[in-house]
Amino acid sequence: MTIWRLMREKYARVAYDGGGGLVSSGRWHHAGHRVAYASEHAALAVLEN
Repeated sequence: MTIWRLMREKYARVAYDGGGGLVSSGRWHHAGHRVAYASEHAALAVLEN
């Protein structure tokens, strides 16, 4: 399986640890929960950013 995620280079090492969800809410979660969003296609990752 290949998944895509677009991010700034400074976050590349922690791209999938879900830490961002601990401090801020997103479209599908509330702050305080680890979550890592990814896309099935590179084009979808661009749209989600």
